[in-house]
Amino acid sequence: MVNKLKNNGITIYQCPADADTTIVRVAREQNQTVNVYSDDIDIFTISMWLLVSKIEAEIVSTLETLLRALMN
Repeated sequence: MVNKLKNNGITIYQCPADADTTIVRVAREQNQTVNVYSDDIDIFTISMWLLVSKIEAEIVSTLETLLRALMN
């Protein structure tokens, strides 16, 4: 089945174990809006953790910029 899908231009990701992190990683790598449908709370949790981490990094970067501007 995998070969048939690949031969028809469909990208396949095979996971030897739990696919949660692969699903989130592949969704984030897309340059467009992606809908992920799942009843697995792990996927939601990983997605939210990554979003919060990104927001925290942006806040820290902004604060560093403001502090540098105030120090000059």
